[in-house]
Amino acid sequence: MAAIKKVKPDVVVLCTLSSLQAIMPQLETVLSSACPSSPPRRSWPYPYYSNKKLAKKIDELAKKAKVAVAGTGVNPGFVMDALPITLSGACERVDAIRIDRIQDASTRRLPFQKKIGSGLTVQQFQEKVNAGTVRHVD
Repeated sequence: MAAIKKVKPDVVVLCTLSSLQAIMPQLETVLSSACPSSPPRRSWPYPYYSNKKLAKKIDELAKKAKVAVAGTGVNPGFVMDALPITLSGACERVDAIRIDRIQDASTRRLPFQKKIGSGLTVQQFQEKVNAGTVRHVD
């Protein structure tokens, strides 16, 4: 909050956590300073669909502060959804759109590697999949 008061930015772009619930304290701080915000995270493009209660709270806080909150989502919200749709708008005809996401997890932080099952044997990985413990979204 001190940084926001000192700098007085035109907009705050929150690039921290993926979970809408986890980012709420940060967003509340930003909105309490009456600063517009754009949290570009994957859980943000359609918050009313994914979490109506928090979406309503964000809407109320933004209205109270008289600022906008634009949840764009970068991955996949922007890169894999909005960008291809926007780019195809200039086309007369689109037969198909294919988006492949390839990521080398070995260069990512260890907690992420563990979360997605990197380094496991096929059997260990399948066991975690069956148990529902292999995941990507925070």
